Amino acid sequence: MSPVHLDDERAQRYLDGLLPEPERARVDAHLATCADCRLVLDGCRALAEALSGLPAALPPPDFTEAVLARVQERERIVSRERRVAAAVLGAAAAVAAVLAAVGGPAAWAPALSRFGAGLDVAVTWCRIGADVAEPLLRALRLEIAVATAGAAIPLLFALRRLSARAAAAAS
Repeated sequence: MSPVHLDDERAQRYLDGLLPEPERARVDAHLATCADCRLVLDGCRALAEALSGLPAALPPPDFTEAVLARVQERERIVSRERRVAAAVLGAAAAVAAVLAAVGGPAAWAPALSRFGAGLDVAVTWCRIGADVAEPLLRALRLEIAVATAGAAIPLLFALRRLSARAAAAAS
């Protein structure tokens, strides 16, 4: 394996003793032969020493109370939003129940049947998607999958337009 030069993050993790032992041994061996990486490490040491001499900043006296007040306000807002959502959902359920009672089974049974069939199709597609996506996302990192999808979608549209033009030119 070729040696990889230290960046600031790995150098800091090395100094803090946070690298796993095999990686630490590789870094030690690399440092013995690489002056540039020793320079990066020395810079991180100098920065740590300079920062350790600075006094720690103290928070304002009312910091804890202010944070707790913001948390409580946010919890009140979320609680109010949940109550409104529950009320809207309850009202919608009540309206649906009244309409179902007034219309009788002949009115809502076909719609319920179509909804069930659509739900079955959606569940089937979700299962197929999960069966395909799970091994891909397990094998690839999520960022790679998102970037690939982001690049593939415009390419697919472009290929579709080109194939339509080619088909039109051929006929």
